[in-house]
Amino acid sequence: MNEEIKIRKLTDAEGGGYLAEYIHLKGCMADGETKIEALQELEKAKESWLLSAKEFEMEEYDLSTMKSRANPYMNRRV
Repeated sequence: MNEEIKIRKLTDAEGGGYLAEYIHLKGCMADGETKIEALQELEKAKESWLLSAKEFEMEEYDLSTMKSRANPYMNRRV
């Protein structure tokens, strides 16, 4: 499974610690005091993100690649 993750150190103005995010899951991110804690929190965020995406039919995701396949019916006016 292609799960590209970006981790960066947060500045003191941002509260310190680390921010981790899944590149292919828009808005799926978490933070922690350490890189390990940020990654652990990111796994919880991913579970919630995927459940929400499915529940609200936001987009379909191919879990084998973690890339989105836009729902053609999303944001259409009726």
